[in-house]
Amino acid sequence: MHVLVIGAAGMVGRKLVEQLAADQAVFGFEVSRLTLADAIESPVPPALQDVATVLTMDLAEPGEPEKLIAGRPDVIFHLAAIVSGEAEVDFDKGYAVNLDGSRALFEAIRHENMREPYFPRVIFASSIAVFGQPFPEKIGDEFFTTPLTSYGTQKAITELLLADYTRKGIFRRDRHPVADGLHPARQAQQGRLRLLLQHPARTARRPGSRPAGR
Repeated sequence: MHVLVIGAAGMVGRKLVEQLAADQAVFGFEVSRLTLADAIESPVPPALQDVATVLTMDLAEPGEPEKLIAGRPDVIFHLAAIVSGEAEVDFDKGYAVNLDGSRALFEAIRHENMREPYFPRVIFASSIAVFGQPFPEKIGDEFFTTPLTSYGTQKAITELLLADYTRKGIFRRDRHPVADGLHPARQAQQGRLRLLLQHPARTARRPGSRPAGR
């Protein structure tokens, strides 16, 4: 399996790659090729040197998503993002990376699929910011998506794009949960990181599947 990690130099991306290096069976399949992409050079653990390729690129730049998809990765972890504070301060940059870059990635997948059938599994790390405050103790499926920041809006729009591209049968999509089952607001960051590292195979399964509680 060819695994692509976009945003591999970020906190979550590094932890994911480190976990893969510590347990190469963590995904439930053998990783024969690993592509690590980010705007800065991604570190490569020694255990993955033989299978890893590092790409320094900007997902929002024209033509860059197509280069990533040219290798036809089987599983794509889309972790790249401008975080909430920076996305709020720099409106243009936030939308360019968090929305335009994501849309360009999805379009690259669609066009590759049109050229020759291609259905990768896409794991997108969203954010509790899509919900907006005030938060109840637990956030279930019925809670409204009403983001109060540019970052949350960008993530929410990307979720809608994911759903629509999946509805059209273009690729496999899983909306990555913040925590197991429901969404305890006070444990958002810890839960998202824990689940991504402990259960990555769970987020990359049958087309259109949704983890429990989402």
